[in-house]
Amino acid sequence: MILRSLTILLALLAVLPGLASAAGFAQVGISTSMWDNLFKGPRNAALGGADLAGDTGPGALLRNPAPLPGGDGIGGGYAHSTYTDEMDFDSWGASAEYRGWRLDFSRQSFTFEGIFRTAYDPDGEFKTWTDRVTLLGLSRDLGDLAFRGRDIQWTVGAVRRHHDGDPASGTADTYDFGTSLCLPGAHPGGDFALMMTASRQNLTGETLTSDGREMRLPEAWRLGFTFATGFDHPRYARQPVRTSLSFARIMPDEPYGRASNHFGLELLLLELIAFRFGQDSGLQPDGLAWGLGMVLDRPSGLPLEVAADFCILDRDPDTLVDDFRMEMWGLRGKVYF
Repeated sequence: MILRSLTILLALLAVLPGLASAAGFAQVGISTSMWDNLFKGPRNAALGGADLAGDTGPGALLRNPAPLPGGDGIGGGYAHSTYTDEMDFDSWGASAEYRGWRLDFSRQSFTFEGIFRTAYDPDGEFKTWTDRVTLLGLSRDLGDLAFRGRDIQWTVGAVRRHHDGDPASGTADTYDFGTSLCLPGAHPGGDFALMMTASRQNLTGETLTSDGREMRLPEAWRLGFTFATGFDHPRYARQPVRTSLSFARIMPDEPYGRASNHFGLELLLLELIAFRFGQDSGLQPDGLAWGLGMVLDRPSGLPLEVAADFCILDRDPDTLVDDFRMEMWGLRGKVYF
């Protein structure tokens, strides 16, 4: 099982675009590219990682330093996935919003347990290897200042990423900057919103020093577009149907891999049950993801929102991992002021 897991891990790294770099770069690549391309949380992963602009959840700043406002309140969430018995992904997130300001905290962890062999120790030694990325972000909605009298949201934000691992191989801090825009409107049957975002990861080109070697950390541009629309009905207090279509393009700097396209479709019924479908060319070309979600938004008039999300990334027969299949689940909630 351990040998099989090591083989799967190596193959998985081979198909991820962010991991094709110089010797000694693998650990840095896992903590950045694996999270960016593989584990985005169950909701966004089910959408192919496409909803950069519309995601306002507690872990949104992993891919968008300037999430759009979701209402004054305090939110939190946890997500988990186990690919094999030896490989675990965990994500914790928390956010607080008040009068246009938003403070985010997120911690992503990848853990692998197995036997590590070297030329000096061919029998190997059982170790637990953990890579972590801790994010702290601050954003501000400037829509009221820039577009007085118009219901337009415009956020700018920055994120500090702290990279570390166990066993430690060096630490580094990088900084992301971004902006998002939301243009709302109405149609005869309901409402709609066009959301857009653009961001830059590792704007200053920070590096990490490990074992006396300096390694570049991934740098990338991200663009995202989400169009959401809902339909009203006089017999229902909530919108019976709401849907969104998302597209994102991620353009990493060389030598971290090729650009990737992301597509996602979400269908929300009675503002309660969500069906999600997506495609992520950065992870598995021509492969699909799908997921389900249950959302309780202000149940019984209470000022809170609770959601449970589930996602499956199915294998792509053209990749090196013939039996690739990954399940994710997560819980998130928010209390409104």
